[in-house]
Amino acid sequence: MTPALRPPRKRPHGHHIGAYGLPALAVLLFLVFSLALPATFPTRDNVFAILSNQSIPAVMALGATIPIATGKFDLSIGYALGLAHVMVMELIVTEGWPWPLACLAVVCGAAAVGALNGVIVEFGQIDSFIATLGTGSMMYAVTGWITDGARIVPGPAGLPASFTA
Repeated sequence: MTPALRPPRKRPHGHHIGAYGLPALAVLLFLVFSLALPATFPTRDNVFAILSNQSIPAVMALGATIPIATGKFDLSIGYALGLAHVMVMELIVTEGWPWPLACLAVVCGAAAVGALNGVIVEFGQIDSFIATLGTGSMMYAVTGWITDGARIVPGPAGLPASFTA
């Protein structure tokens, strides 16, 4: 049979569950908790607290979406986040950089590391699991080298209010 005469393929029954299952579960959980705790759960403050507490994992999940969509893995995301936190604090607290410049420098550095991961995986033909585990281990080592295993503690003035806001 030629492709033009072939009947259209039917999608498997589980397709809708795979595509819409997670958002449907989120809505269901929101409804259940709203009914169980009507005075506290469905409030604007609680929704804001949930969304603000989950903003970093949400951004990380968006960053992980592209490699996963292409059938690759990026195991260095957590290491990169740790290094980014340390670098921003180091630049602001120890080096005295203005926080917008420190954040911009760290974002540019993270983009460079992401590009390096991409080059290693695509042009070096190294499996993404192995390559990103290796670069993640290097980022972990740099984080330990910068902090010497200790916390970065702001001075008496603390962090700039505009940064913490």
